[in-house]
Amino acid sequence: MPDAAAVLATPASRKSESTSVVVAVRCRPFNSRERELKTGLAVRMAAETTTIINPKSKSAQKEDERTFTFDFSFWSHDPLDPRFHSQQHVYESIGQGVLDNALNGFNACIFAYGQTGSGKTYSMMGTHDQPGVIPRLCRELFTHVAAKSTATVSFTVEVSYLEIYNEQTFDLLKVGKKRKPLRTRNHKTLGPYVEGLSQFAVAKYESVLQFMESGNAVRTVAATAMNDTSSRSHAIFSLVVKQTNSEPGGKRIGEKVSKISLVDLAGSERQSKTGASGARLKEGSTINKSLITLGMVIAALADRTAVKGKGGAEHIPYRDSTLTFLLKESLGGNSKTVMIATVSPAAENFDESLSTLRYAARTKQIVNKAFVNEDATAAIIQGLRAELEALRLAAGASNGLSTADTSELRAEMEENERLLAEANLTWEDKLRATESELLDRAEAAEREARVRQRENEALRREMDELREAKAREEQFRISGLKAHEAVRVAEIASMEQKLAEEKGRARKFQATLSTESDDVEEELTRQREEIARMRTEQAELIAMLQVKERALEREREARLAAESSIATKAQLLSTLALAEVRRREEVRSTQAEWDLLASTIEGAKMQSIAETAKLQIAHVGIATQPDSPVKERHSRVLSARANVETERQDEIQRWEQEQTVLLEKLERLEHESKTQREEAMEILSPTLVHDV
Repeated sequence: MPDAAAVLATPASRKSESTSVVVAVRCRPFNSRERELKTGLAVRMAAETTTIINPKSKSAQKEDERTFTFDFSFWSHDPLDPRFHSQQHVYESIGQGVLDNALNGFNACIFAYGQTGSGKTYSMMGTHDQPGVIPRLCRELFTHVAAKSTATVSFTVEVSYLEIYNEQTFDLLKVGKKRKPLRTRNHKTLGPYVEGLSQFAVAKYESVLQFMESGNAVRTVAATAMNDTSSRSHAIFSLVVKQTNSEPGGKRIGEKVSKISLVDLAGSERQSKTGASGARLKEGSTINKSLITLGMVIAALADRTAVKGKGGAEHIPYRDSTLTFLLKESLGGNSKTVMIATVSPAAENFDESLSTLRYAARTKQIVNKAFVNEDATAAIIQGLRAELEALRLAAGASNGLSTADTSELRAEMEENERLLAEANLTWEDKLRATESELLDRAEAAEREARVRQRENEALRREMDELREAKAREEQFRISGLKAHEAVRVAEIASMEQKLAEEKGRARKFQATLSTESDDVEEELTRQREEIARMRTEQAELIAMLQVKERALEREREARLAAESSIATKAQLLSTLALAEVRRREEVRSTQAEWDLLASTIEGAKMQSIAETAKLQIAHVGIATQPDSPVKERHSRVLSARANVETERQDEIQRWEQEQTVLLEKLERLEHESKTQREEAMEILSPTLVHDV
């Protein structure tokens, strides 16, 4: 039900005060983004004055500075500065006065205005360790209630919490996955109110805190380039405090009702700085539109105050936005209002901070006329009954009305009946409803916790199954690699046997060449065929190595692709270790090939040396013989043997080149191994690498 403090009685029968809106300005520290940009300081404060310096000016002239005077200037930029104003100091300066006004029966309001990311929500809500104005005020309220409650004086407190998102009003205390927008209405008796807004009776601060945290959890926030937790809606947290005075016998002799509106506005923003797009861009546009309307209302109220007595009252565009419509009483109406204007200290945000200070200066010119709200509940009930009776009379004479008008009239009657029923509820009934609501929420939270626990257990089981499947797959891969390695070892052994046989055949060939010169041409042909076959086998071996390299590359790519899905860093290190083992096996295999090739080269060189010596001796012997057909035949044999020796030298040079290729491959594999170990050390902690 709308609060009783919204009902205005005849001014002559009520105590009233004309007061200007109290304006406080607060400057926050640099945030991480501003520190990275190394931006300069553009704001300074002294006592109640706030000065902003234009960073674009190249001279230090006073014309480049703008100085404003407010009720309070809170310097919260540097915690080490003796002038630093903490959360507690801010509350004691403005929040305590708001609470005192409310306890004296006046409506009160605090609203925070400023650029996005300037510290509005921190000032109003704060954090767990540094609570803001709202939680401190609520805690102090119940401290005062406990101290002032007597047998003849009693207090009741009711809370509500709403947000205005994209010009639609939502109940932040309504439990449910799908939220529905609520209708804002202007009632003849109650004034502006939100139809169907939850309002709960509370008897202790812990209950208020529970509702506050519940509302904050569902409030619309999103990340932008300027603020990681940018509020995308205006939020209004309301407290209705009723003080009832009774005679010793229990007869009620009077009551005071006050409404405390605590407003955290969404921040104004520029798309060029926030980088907003899509839904964020639409939200920012709607926020800016409502804040522009708020500025127009403030300007109109300030102008009305300035020209009071010089002409007729200027139209105030309250209805141009949902925000200004709901804040109608707080701005220029029945309320004692405080504004907190938050600014960024950064020179980069000079334009936005200057706009906020001008906004605050105009707000300071607004004058509200606040009344002590006495006996408002009876006035509400009387007004609702009169309104309901008028609607019933209109419904009885609705023969000439259209169907739409009749439906609207019936809806108004039902709404008035609901409001009247809520107004007639006793405090005990409201408190029982609140306790039931809190109990239902606790049970719902417990059910949700059990559901989440079951989901977590199912997720753990799924993770265990995935780990087991991964282990089986890894074991299968290892078995396949071992089998492949065994095949390669057998192939290498076969090649070694073939090379040994080749060496034997070469030795036999040399012996045959020295004793059987007639078979030289046939032996040379067979030797060339054997050399060709060896080249073919070596080419096949190199091709196999290249295939293995490509397989290792594919494994490396598969490993990099699978790293994102590995459950723990230990599993990643295990995969890297397995790759390292395979690489080392390949290094050992390549080293064995290199050793074998080196042995072959060494043997060939020894044979070449021996053959060269024999040829030299044979040449000397033939040179001493007289010319004859035998000498000519021996000369041809020696020439053929010299050609064979030349081919052997060429073969040795080619083998040495292949040996160099294998050596480069060994160095590359060692470099890859070192690089992979460095990557593992960068990804994982040294302790985990050592343990694995």
